[in-house]
Amino acid sequence: MIKRSVSVILLAVIILGAIPFIGGCSKKDDGRITVICTVFPIYDWVRNIVGDSDTVEVKLLVSNGADLHSFQPSADDIIAIRDADVIVRVGGQSDAFLNDILPGCDDITDLSLMSVSGVVVRHSLKESHAHTDGDGHSHASDEHIWLSVKNAKASVSAICGTLCALDGANAEKYRANTAAYTERLSALDASFMSAMATATKKQVVFADRFPFIYMTEEYGIEHAAAFEGCTTESDASFETVIRLASRLDGWGLEYIAVTESSDRELAYAVINATAKKNARILVFDSMQSLGEADISAGKSYIGIMESNLQTLKVAVGADTGK
Repeated sequence: MIKRSVSVILLAVIILGAIPFIGGCSKKDDGRITVICTVFPIYDWVRNIVGDSDTVEVKLLVSNGADLHSFQPSADDIIAIRDADVIVRVGGQSDAFLNDILPGCDDITDLSLMSVSGVVVRHSLKESHAHTDGDGHSHASDEHIWLSVKNAKASVSAICGTLCALDGANAEKYRANTAAYTERLSALDASFMSAMATATKKQVVFADRFPFIYMTEEYGIEHAAAFEGCTTESDASFETVIRLASRLDGWGLEYIAVTESSDRELAYAVINATAKKNARILVFDSMQSLGEADISAGKSYIGIMESNLQTLKVAVGADTGK
């Protein structure tokens, strides 16, 4: 936490020092609306709302495999941000650097999705119901709101409203695109609920950081993880290994989960500490480090969530439909 605080302070100093040399919030007078999105899921939502409109330019700020939690904007990034018409961000600690960039840019619409009506914000927990253990620990708000399909629907609605207010001429198109995309999100949500209705297990163990609190809480899945959220903590103690191994054994699970960025070393250590030592590793995609190559390859929010659904079905012993 100290290391994170120092980084934030240094970043703020850099940004505040750079802004006088970068200049004001001048806009390109080309008739287009520039929307900057901080993370891939938001970027993909905006693309689906905008559709084939040539009046909106959509840009992804954190790209090329970077992670929002460690992202530091370059001078070019700051220029792009201050030249934008709309910023759509998660609204958590990791994109708080925008609070130092945007002052004085009164003509920029700053949409923070964690503050949007209908978006449920949860707290990071190592284990389900850990907030009841009386340890006095303060649990931070978890930033991974996109891993809730219901939050995705609320976010898409808010983004649509913002774009319609700025571009009334194309408002009907945006509303139609939003309605069609929301139907797809509703179908995805229903698929998750149907899967859990056939699950033989209601628990998952993550030998990793845990950005999936929204998914597990939303669908009634009990969890145990090595670390809360996406903390900078990375060295698991012996006690953590034993705790996770005990959960695997106690819940009778055949699989242990990791995120897409895991080196799997902790997962193997936990497996070797279990009674049977034969659990298999499953990978869930948190969509935190997607970049231009992934976009060019056609990756999408719904596509990745559908892949996570298939992984979840295996983890909880649900009907895979095969």
